[in-house]
Amino acid sequence: MLQESLRIHNTLTQVVLGGADLSELAQALAGLVNCAVTIEDPAFRLLAYATCGQVDRAREESIVQRQTPPALLSELAQRGVLNSIQQSLHPIRLSPMPEYGLTFERVVAPIIASGERLGYVWLIVQDRPPRELDLIAIEHAA
Repeated sequence: MLQESLRIHNTLTQVVLGGADLSELAQALAGLVNCAVTIEDPAFRLLAYATCGQVDRAREESIVQRQTPPALLSELAQRGVLNSIQQSLHPIRLSPMPEYGLTFERVVAPIIASGERLGYVWLIVQDRPPRELDLIAIEHAA
């Protein structure tokens, strides 16, 4: 696990040091964990994404609208999940909510620099539960 974590860290570091933009970073992370990836700002507006395999209706809508659908954000707020996402310093797993188009499990990690929350990195895990390595990779990317 340590070797894989180091490999992921080194790969993502090289991507960033090479002058990559957020789309290239999302693509690199998607390739490392074999999951779709999105990067959003603090208001959940889409900054970059990389598709890897299938995505669900919620992710399709967020790409088209360039933001997480307001109805989904409202439901996350009502369930108390949105507050957890906005307060956490570590990755959070989000269970499917098929009634809102969220049919795949997700992992979301905050992007924090100098104590400021700059946004979020999301993994959309389609055909398996999130692995420990996914959590490590998303923290490296964030």
